[in-house]
Amino acid sequence: MDLVAFGPGGSEGSAAQANSLGGKGAGLCEMSNIGVNVPAGVVISTSACISVMDRPKMEAITLSREASKGALERLNDGLAPGEMLPLLSVRSGARVSMPGMMDTILNVGITEENIDYWCAKLGPHGAYDSWRRLIQMYATVVDGVPASIFEGILKARREDEAVEFDRDISSYGLKVVVGLFLGAYEDKAKKMFPDTVDRQLSGAITAVWASWMGTRAVQYRALNGYPDDWGTAVTIQSMVFGNINDISCSGVMFTRNPETGEPGIFGEFLPKAQGEDVVAGIRTPFDIKVLAKITPDDPVMGGLENVYNNLCSVAQILEGHYRDMQDVEFTVQNGELFILQTRAAKRSAEAVFKVALELCNSGAITSSELQDRIGLRDYISAVSVRVAPGFNEPPDIVGIPASGGVVSGMVVFSSDEVMFATSECILIRPETVPEDIAGIAKSVGCLTITGGMTSHAAVVARGMNKACVVGAINLLLGEDELGFFGAIKREDGSVRSIRCGDQITIDGSTGKVWLKKVPIVSKSPQVVVDVLRMLGVGKDTSIIFKGMSEEDTFNNRILVPYSWYGVSKQSGFISDVKSLVMSGLEVFVTFDESLTPADTTVTRLVDQASWVTKSREVVSVFMRLQRENILSRISVISQKETVIASILTEFCPDAVLQEADKVGACGGETEYTFINTALVPLAQEDKVKTKYEFLSTILRGAAT
Repeated sequence: MDLVAFGPGGSEGSAAQANSLGGKGAGLCEMSNIGVNVPAGVVISTSACISVMDRPKMEAITLSREASKGALERLNDGLAPGEMLPLLSVRSGARVSMPGMMDTILNVGITEENIDYWCAKLGPHGAYDSWRRLIQMYATVVDGVPASIFEGILKARREDEAVEFDRDISSYGLKVVVGLFLGAYEDKAKKMFPDTVDRQLSGAITAVWASWMGTRAVQYRALNGYPDDWGTAVTIQSMVFGNINDISCSGVMFTRNPETGEPGIFGEFLPKAQGEDVVAGIRTPFDIKVLAKITPDDPVMGGLENVYNNLCSVAQILEGHYRDMQDVEFTVQNGELFILQTRAAKRSAEAVFKVALELCNSGAITSSELQDRIGLRDYISAVSVRVAPGFNEPPDIVGIPASGGVVSGMVVFSSDEVMFATSECILIRPETVPEDIAGIAKSVGCLTITGGMTSHAAVVARGMNKACVVGAINLLLGEDELGFFGAIKREDGSVRSIRCGDQITIDGSTGKVWLKKVPIVSKSPQVVVDVLRMLGVGKDTSIIFKGMSEEDTFNNRILVPYSWYGVSKQSGFISDVKSLVMSGLEVFVTFDESLTPADTTVTRLVDQASWVTKSREVVSVFMRLQRENILSRISVISQKETVIASILTEFCPDAVLQEADKVGACGGETEYTFINTALVPLAQEDKVKTKYEFLSTILRGAAT
C-alpha cells in the first residue's frame, strides 16, 4: 500500500502525482516542497480505494486497519520522544475537485483516556468542542446516525444557556453535550463509540472509501463525466485548531475574486471555528478584508493583525507557482497561519476570461495556454443574459453574489421538487448540502439564506455555471398547511410571501433578487472581446475553444455536437444551444459521431445502425428545442440526412406530427427540412479529406 508523507520538512510526493495522491494530497505535498506552512500528514494512494471497490465489506475493513497502522507509524516517526500524537483530520481527495461530494472527519484521536491532556493543551472549551465534533462527524459519516439527533441536543443546550451560537456554549455545557452525544451514538449505532485512535482512524478510512461509491459522489461523477475507477486517495493530516480562542479562526481564500477575476485576495473566515463551519454555509462568515483592519490593541481579535499580510504573501507564492488562480483553505491557531489545501479555483465564466488574459499579459502563461484554458461552456456562460439596463426597480432581496448569471424561474423549496418540475425552477434552501447536488444540477439557479462565497451552494453552483445568490438573511422560510413558503419583511413593515410555483429572478453577479420575472438582454463582457481579439478572432477567422478544432467555427458561426454531451447530458446541450442562440451567434448542431473529439467518453453515434437505436433520443432533443422556441433558429448538419428524415415517419408519434402540422413546421422544400430547421445537405463521406473539412466547407460557403 502506497503511503506518502508531507509536512514542514518537504515530501517525496508532488503535484505531478495527482492521479495517485488525489488533488488534495498532491497539493499538500507540493506546498510542503515550496516551503508553505503545512501541518504534517500522510496520503493513502488511490490504489487502496480501487482495490477495495469489489471486495466484501470485511476485507475492506481489514485493509483499512492495515492502512491505519501504516499511517500512524509514519506520523509517529516525526514526533519527538514522549510527544503525543496530534489529533488528525481524515479527508478524501480524488484527482479532480468534487466539492461537497465526499466526507470529512475531524479531531480523530480524542478519547476519554486523553481528554485531560487535550484540555491542558487546547483549553477545556476547545477540547470538549473538538470532542463533540468528532462524535457527531464520525457517527453520521461512518455509522449513518442522523445528524438531526445531534443538532437537537445542541439546540437544547443553546436554549438552556440562552446563547445563539454553538461557539458560545460554556465549557461545562460542552462537557454535558459530549456525554449526551456518546449516549445517542450508543443508542442509535448499537455499540460503544471507538475509544482508541487506531479504531477511530480505521473507521474513518473505511468511510472515505465507501463514500466514493456513495449516491451523491456517483451523481456528481455522472454529471461531469468522471469514471468510477479513478478511486479516491485518503489524506490524514495533523489537526490545527481555529476554534480554541479569539486569536484562532478558519477560512477560505481565493487569490482573486472568483466572480469577476479581479486581482487581490478574496474570501471569508469565521473566528473560533473549524474549517467545516465555513464551507458548510451554516453560519454566515466575515469578509476576509476584516482581518486587514485588526490592530494589536483590538480588544477581541488583537493577535491576528499579521494574518492578512501573511495571507497576501501566501496567495502570491501559490498563484505564482501554479500559474493559476487558487482556492486556499487556511486555519489560524493562536495567531499562526497554517495552509490546509490549495487547488485551482472554480470561477465564473467571466472570471475565466479575466484571469487568463491577465496571466497572459503578465507573461505567466503563453497565448497558446490562454486558449487552452477557455472552453465552450465558459464562452456560453460569459455571453449569457443580464438584467436590461433600463430596468431600475429595486430588488426585493439582496444577498451575496456567489455565481454569475441572471435567471428567472419557478420557486421550489426542495431538491425533490426540482426533480419533478416540468418547467425551469430556482431552488431556495436555508443552505444546501451534498444531497442537493442533483437538485442544483437540474435547477437554473439557487438561492440560500445562509452561507457566503465559499459555501457549498456557491462552490457547486460556480462549478456547474449556475446562477447563485447566498446569504439572503432577510428571507425567512416556514411551513403551514399549504406547504413550505418564504417570507420577506419590507421597510414599510409589510410582509411578502413566496410560494412554490411563484416566479422569481436572481442575479448571481450582484446578489439581487426580484419576486417577478424581469427583462434581460445578452451582451458580451469587454474582457471576452479583448480575449478574442488577442487570439486573433476577426471577420475571417474562427472562434476556437478548449477541446475544439479550428474548423468547428467560422466567421461568427459555431457548431454544438450533441455527442459531446451524451444521452445523460441532454439538458446541458439544450441549455448551451439556447444561450448561444441568444448571444447572437448562428448556431449549427449535429448528431454525427464524426465531429466528436477523439478523447470523449460519452455515447457515440457511429453508423447508421446505431443511429436507428438512438433515434428516439434525437426526437426527444428536437421536441425540447421546439418547446424552448429556438428550433427554428438553428441549423442541423449531418452526413446522414436520410436517417434524420426517417425519424419523422418511423419514430415520431402522431401527436408530435399533429403539433408540428399546426405550426406549419413539417414538410418544406426538401425532404431534409425538420420542424423549421434547415438540415444542410453535405458532401459524401468519400469526398471528405478530414473529419472536419465538410463542416468547414459548409460554413465558409454560407459566409460567402
